[in-house]
Amino acid sequence: MKIKCKPVPKDEFYDSPDIGDFSFETNGRILLRYGPEWTDYTNLEIGGKGWVWDGNKEAPTLTPSIKCTHHDGRIFHGYLTAGELIYLNDSTIRPN
Repeated sequence: MKIKCKPVPKDEFYDSPDIGDFSFETNGRILLRYGPEWTDYTNLEIGGKGWVWDGNKEAPTLTPSIKCTHHDGRIFHGYLTAGELIYLNDSTIRPN
């Protein structure tokens, strides 16, 4: 499953984000919404010990894969590649 992602200003990210919305922060991090619930987002470190970013602000690619496990056992596992959020088979969080 793939979702087309879109950049949004940071001050709009938390208002009513859509799945696939992302926002670059000034501190070298990216916010990424991957699921339908308000807690289904992550704040990823770019560079250093974090993810490698291809430099594209409109359709980014991050490597390696992104895996987020919630306290209730729900899992997002996928890739952000060329501005598309790609869900892997072990991801229990899916868009509606």
